[in-house]
Amino acid sequence: MTQMINTNENKVSNIANVYFLDYDKIHHNPLNDEIYGTTEDISQIKQNLLINGLQSPLEVVKEMQLEGKETSYRLLSGHGRYDSLISLYSENQTVMYQGKALGNKIPCLIHTPFESSDAELEYLLGGNVRKFRDKDSIKRAAIKASEIYENKKANGELAQGETKRKYISIRVGISERSVDKYIKLDDADNKQDENIKTKVPSLDSVLKDIDKASSIVDAIMMYEYGRSDRETINNKIDELINKCKLKKREK
Repeated sequence: MTQMINTNENKVSNIANVYFLDYDKIHHNPLNDEIYGTTEDISQIKQNLLINGLQSPLEVVKEMQLEGKETSYRLLSGHGRYDSLISLYSENQTVMYQGKALGNKIPCLIHTPFESSDAELEYLLGGNVRKFRDKDSIKRAAIKASEIYENKKANGELAQGETKRKYISIRVGISERSVDKYIKLDDADNKQDENIKTKVPSLDSVLKDIDKASSIVDAIMMYEYGRSDRETINNKIDELINKCKLKKREK
C-alpha cells in the first residue's frame, strides 16, 4: 500500500526545512514569466515525475499577507515542475517524493524575503539558467541583468573588478563573448572591460617576473656568500618571491 504524505502537517519533521504546501497557494513568479514566458512543453517533465517521482523541492518566497487573506507563495525555481504537478493532479495521477505519495501537496523550500525586486530578479536569473532556451528569452534576461548591474553600480554594490559583460555572462548563463550578440554595450562599458584586463596581470607574466627575480637574487647571493651558503640564498629568494606575489596582488 502506498504511504501518503500526512496532509494535516504543514511541516514534515523528518525532512529539514521542507514545507508541504497546498498547490493552490503557490503561483508563478511574474518576473520569471516576463523573461522566460509561460509556454513550456511539460510533457517530458510529467513523464519523468511519474517514473522517478519528484527528486527535489521547489523553491518559493512567502508573499506579504494582507489582512483577511490566506498566505500565498510565488515560485523562485521549479516553474515547469509546478505546472507538471498541477497537470498530473488534475489527471488523478500519483507522484512520489521521498517514498511517499504527495496527494495534492507540493514540497517547497521557503526563501527569506528579498530586500528589493532587483535582489529577487538577480536570484531568479541565477537560479533559472536553463539548458534549452530561445534567443528572445536570453535577450530579455541579458537586458534585465544589465539593468540590475546599473542599479548596483549606482548604489556602490558591485564586486571589485566586476564588469557589465562578466556580470551578464554569469547571471544569464552565456559566455562573455556571446553577451554582445544579445545586448549592445556602450563605449564606456567596453573601455572599463579593457582597463580591467590590462590592470590584472596574467599568471604567465607573474611567473616570468618571479623567475627573473629569482635568477638575479641567486646570482647576487652567490657572489656575496659563495656557493657554500645555499640556505641563506634560498631564504632570500623565497623572501623576494613572496614580495613579488604581494605586489602583484596589490595591483
